[in-house]
Amino acid sequence: RLVKDLDEQIRSIKREAVKKVSKGTVISPSKWLVDAAMASEHFDHFGEKVCIPNGIDLSLFNTSKGVNQRKNLGIADQEHVLLYTSGTLDNTRKGIDLMLEALELLTIPVTVLTMGKGLVETSNKAVKIIPLGFLSEVGEIAACYAAADAFVLPSREDNLPNTMLESFAAGTPVISFSV
Repeated sequence: RLVKDLDEQIRSIKREAVKKVSKGTVISPSKWLVDAAMASEHFDHFGEKVCIPNGIDLSLFNTSKGVNQRKNLGIADQEHVLLYTSGTLDNTRKGIDLMLEALELLTIPVTVLTMGKGLVETSNKAVKIIPLGFLSEVGEIAACYAAADAFVLPSREDNLPNTMLESFAAGTPVISFSV
């Protein structure tokens, strides 16, 4: 009860502080977040609402890096390669359970590259999973996007993820839901 009361006091202080802003602008990387901020009614008096999507350095993402990355990972040219990434791979908000369900249905051989903390496993013998771990070097990440034939983004909710933009920048199509 004490924590709940304290939480409400903090929210009240924040609401009052925002009300004191006479000239404000809501800026967000996605329309979804702008809409959520406006639905909260805390920013009704703000004059502008702006969506500025996250930017991607296109000089770092290109298709030529994919050939070398496939060779580095021991992936043959004719293999079908999918990429899945999440900070933590078992995040249900990112739809890992939906992807695993789909992988179980495949009858053709597919290689799945995973980027993120944790492991992804399937009982489907047609699916080979190559865990890449958590990557932070942009060039290495770009090479993984370029090495894939498609990027799988089965998120239940997302706010314009950089992963989708990075995939497009690397010339790799995205398989996703309309969220």
